[in-house]
Amino acid sequence: MRIKPLQNTVLSPAVARAIAKKFSKAKAESVRLFLRQFYANTSKSELLNASVNELLTPVLSAWDFVQHRASRLPQITFSEYTSAKDDTGTCILILVDDMPFLVDSIWQGLNRAGTR
Repeated sequence: MRIKPLQNTVLSPAVARAIAKKFSKAKAESVRLFLRQFYANTSKSELLNASVNELLTPVLSAWDFVQHRASRLPQITFSEYTSAKDDTGTCILILVDDMPFLVDSIWQGLNRAGTR
């Protein structure tokens, strides 16, 4: 399956350089693809206002999380973060076999609970 590339909004030269410094050439390409998918539903304005660190930190955390799946059992982790604007929040990472409605159900539950 070919994934439509996103505009260069997410993968700015600074983001690409940061990824290239951290990973081998072969792995960097996979991380760049992962980053594009990670931010596929994020607004362009939100991406344009984020620093390289704000863009990469959650992506690299999620990348590391999916690289260490010891079994086919579902995994979930929560991590707190603070943005450069001092916004705080919780990142929820869920790793399961293909269960498209599971993540949607969790998202709906969080919305009903009043999270943003």
